[in-house]
Amino acid sequence: MSKGMGRVADNRWMMLWGAMDLAALLLYAVSSVYQGGIPVAHDIASGMAIQQRHGSMLPLLVSILDATLLLSMLLSGILLVKRSRLGRYVVIAQLPFRILLVMPSVFFLAHMGWAGFSPALLMVLMALGELLKLWSLWGKRRRSDGSGRDGGSGQ
Repeated sequence: MSKGMGRVADNRWMMLWGAMDLAALLLYAVSSVYQGGIPVAHDIASGMAIQQRHGSMLPLLVSILDATLLLSMLLSGILLVKRSRLGRYVVIAQLPFRILLVMPSVFFLAHMGWAGFSPALLMVLMALGELLKLWSLWGKRRRSDGSGRDGGSGQ
């Protein structure tokens, strides 16, 4: 594949992953409003209420981490759709939090549990989705000639 064709494929992957982040946020916001809440604010308020009832900071911490991840998904979605290289770095930073909070990049996997899919199968699919995302944004950018340098223009 020529260098130009490789960039087109890379751009398509970036746009796909960016669109998936933005679609996940849209689905989250619509669902939250439909249930009578304000996206993010309702989640943090729920975490605070649980913390006050039970005395544990963990629910509030998880709510804050979740809100931070959601905001970073907005950032990564926009950056990836715009095909900014910075979006790839945001994706790397998100990865541990996506796994910890079980918020897959292939966003519809998070909703397949309601359809009776096994939680173990969903976790395997999530891991495969995250590996595909990493490979498509980072791994396949390496030249096949073994030089170890990016196939990009160096910008």
